[in-house]
Amino acid sequence: FYSIGYMRSLNEHAQTRYFVCFAIALSATMGVAFSANMFTTFLFYETITLSTYPLVSHKETPVAPKGGRMYITYLLGTSIAFQLFAIFLTYNAAGTLEFSNQGILNNVRGQVSDTFLVITFILFMAGITKAAMMPLQSWLPVAMVAPTPVSALLHAVAVVKAGVFAVVCSVFLPNHAK
Repeated sequence: FYSIGYMRSLNEHAQTRYFVCFAIALSATMGVAFSANMFTTFLFYETITLSTYPLVSHKETPVAPKGGRMYITYLLGTSIAFQLFAIFLTYNAAGTLEFSNQGILNNVRGQVSDTFLVITFILFMAGITKAAMMPLQSWLPVAMVAPTPVSALLHAVAVVKAGVFAVVCSVFLPNHAK
């Protein structure tokens, strides 16, 4: 409700675009929480990234496009470079991407301990960027050119917290979807 009051009281432009993107981001956050495998977690997280990009750039000030570009570059870049690569390695090692009680790599852990460490490290690198942790946090202050409700969405709900959630689910690979 804060977002509605904020946008309407300030007579912000492009409110329809804003609220559609905001709703997609919140829905995709729920998708991350309820994903049953690494690939759907990845798809929903990228939906969050793509739907929050217009929100970061919403104000259309001279610094807003720069903040939006840095935001999308960091988050999509690490997803493609790290998370997608880790998904590929996980599937090659385990033959599945489904979350399970003992973890995706439980049956093959003794044979692929090096692979498991590499996958964990790669997921950690993707996660620290999405969670805005050092040394890959520089996108977060630049993204704060967004309206105040978007800053709250980025910090408290969608991007940062969903990033931590996705990393925990992937690194520990628990059965969180049953």
